[in-house]
Amino acid sequence: MPSPICVVISCKSRNGISKHRFPKNDLPRFEVWVQRCGNPKLLTMTPDQIYKSYLVCDLHFDTDCHSEGTKLLKRNAIPTLCLPVCELIIV
Repeated sequence: MPSPICVVISCKSRNGISKHRFPKNDLPRFEVWVQRCGNPKLLTMTPDQIYKSYLVCDLHFDTDCHSEGTKLLKRNAIPTLCLPVCELIIV
């Protein structure tokens, strides 16, 4: 079961905020999520380990990333908001 804490470095999210698993079947998008989280521990893990263990909260996704009328993310969603400064250097 994934940790209830958002894996993005310096995220201050609390309970009650929706969280999302990393994209499982889209490796290029998965790698973008990992980079944007700015969390070095993710760089030493396999995609399967990350998928099973970590989540990214809603604070990092624009409203356009959600399927209309739901809390679910669209297939092409990537985190773009409230990201660590180091992410800007990586991408």
